[in-house]
Amino acid sequence: MSERRRIPLTDLLARGPVQTGRQRHAFMKAMGLSGVRYQGQPRVSFPVLPLQAFGVAYDLDLVVVDESADWDMHEYARVATPDGPVWLCKDSRVGTLEQTLVADLDGLDHVLPEIPLKRRRSKVDVVDKSDASHLDLSLAYTNFDGVPVEVAYKGPAPQHTLRNRNSSTMGHSAGAVLCALDVSANAFAKSSSVKLGGAPQKLRRILGVMPFQLALIQTQAGLSTGSWLQGRDADGVWTRHASGAVQRWDKLRSAGEVVLTQVHAWRTLRYTFQVNGDALELFRIDIDQHGRTDEPCSILFAPAIPDLRFAFDGPWKGRWVIDVNGQHGHADGGIRLERGDGFDRLHIIPHAPKWTLDRPLVSEVRFDGDDVSVDVRRK
Repeated sequence: MSERRRIPLTDLLARGPVQTGRQRHAFMKAMGLSGVRYQGQPRVSFPVLPLQAFGVAYDLDLVVVDESADWDMHEYARVATPDGPVWLCKDSRVGTLEQTLVADLDGLDHVLPEIPLKRRRSKVDVVDKSDASHLDLSLAYTNFDGVPVEVAYKGPAPQHTLRNRNSSTMGHSAGAVLCALDVSANAFAKSSSVKLGGAPQKLRRILGVMPFQLALIQTQAGLSTGSWLQGRDADGVWTRHASGAVQRWDKLRSAGEVVLTQVHAWRTLRYTFQVNGDALELFRIDIDQHGRTDEPCSILFAPAIPDLRFAFDGPWKGRWVIDVNGQHGHADGGIRLERGDGFDRLHIIPHAPKWTLDRPLVSEVRFDGDDVSVDVRRK
């Protein structure tokens, strides 16, 4: 049995952006072409997607921590969709802090495959007696391990916008995502309770005093691990993920850019490439979400990532920054390209904030005839 960790108090304190205004200006000025000199012809006819971005904004996010021997934290996130609100129940394990996802959705394994969490479909019963200023909710579902869970939550609704919003991931899903958060508002509960398999759980306390129970308005964004095959057929560009999910991408070219777009009812992914002769260089990824003005996620690269379809000489390195929910610079770092015999590797190295430092990623891209395979993993 794994020991429960101690959560540092500093993990509960949000910070501001990791870039100053001057640093942001310099970064944006550096967002030009890659600078490499290409040789020969492209190995495939479509733009390559060497990285996997995710972003999701919750209009309400309940967090409760108990003293269970198996579970570190319970999180209940409500997402606005065209079909009405959907609750995502996320439980993180003691020890590994791996998160699992439960929701009442058809084809759950094929919904937003860029979010690499183990999943289980379960009916999620919600009783919501909340009003504009006060939360009064109860949820019941069966968790990933098949254990019935009952949660009740009462307290003020998070309403007041915070000055510092760049918040810690608290170590969760470090093996799956390089993640940045924007917490725009929070409020501690008046009371909450958790039952696992019908047994009431004792709530954990912050500094031994205050129960760990709060409501947030939160957005999560970043880069994720995963494996996919990319190709092209008569209907256009497609990606097939390890989960079996297949995505279709629309391609649009205009004003010196090529954009690959993948649309789901909840969100739209946009990968934008700068045209450099015959080469297409990835310089930003954006995610829009249903019903929201601010993009949950924008990832910018300076300079643009070289087009891996071509041969070219010399090393290449650059930088990246993640903007979350319209807030600039919640995480940044470096990126380095390694070219080998039959593969290309992009090394994604976080620089700030501190809770991203243990989440470097490496993306390995291989060309196999008319297809491209990509594997993104923790470094």
